[in-house]
Amino acid sequence: MFATQEHYFDQRITKDKLIYLGLVILCSCSAIESNEQLEGHWHCVKPGQCPFETIDIMDSILTTDKYIVGSYNRELYLDKNKSEYDENVDVKISNKKLILAYADTTTQYIRSDLETCLLSDRYSYCMINLSLPEVESAWPFDDPLSTCSTGNLFIGKLKQGLDNSNDKLAKQYPDSLFIQVNDILIRYNDISRYVNELKSCLHGPRPSINLHVDKDVPEGVVATVVKLINPGEYSSIKVFNVVKIKNGDIGLLNR
Repeated sequence: MFATQEHYFDQRITKDKLIYLGLVILCSCSAIESNEQLEGHWHCVKPGQCPFETIDIMDSILTTDKYIVGSYNRELYLDKNKSEYDENVDVKISNKKLILAYADTTTQYIRSDLETCLLSDRYSYCMINLSLPEVESAWPFDDPLSTCSTGNLFIGKLKQGLDNSNDKLAKQYPDSLFIQVNDILIRYNDISRYVNELKSCLHGPRPSINLHVDKDVPEGVVATVVKLINPGEYSSIKVFNVVKIKNGDIGLLNR
């Protein structure tokens, strides 16, 4: 009789374990499905009115403005078990939109095709209207050599449709060439100061500058800029030309 009760008790334990295991698997599958729904490339529904223009989610990691040149990227772990998990924001899908809900604000993003919008995303914050020269292949722009000590300099005519200030300046000087560094326009004589600031945050043996130049800008203008970057005989700053490559993204060529 005792043996039969023990056998019945073992069976109950086995069934309980199976039920528990089934619930764990079900919850895990639900979490995976939720993460898969979140994964992808997202654009702000109302450009200019979100803290981030784009969001990319992969493997439970949310990255803000991942591909935008000159942007500050922030990573947020969606896994609550990670120390980097931000409990102040709720990330979810609602009506096919990605919702970032903070205590005092909510922003919405729509799913986008990275392959078709990558180039325009790169220059979301660019004040210059750029049409880059095209090549078959080039060094990937996001190569690990791109560090804090890498700068980006943009040369060309001003873009219209960015904001009122930019539009006003573009209409006032429709044929003039401008130089942009970070989020400001600079003059020729400001380049040396920018180079010195770049050197001050040097994390590697040699800083570099990527030249994003519209293909209609005369070579003489670019040569003048390069000379101001490296005024001496020894080139202390490595300079790259930014080009559009066959896969639709941008890349680097040695200058």
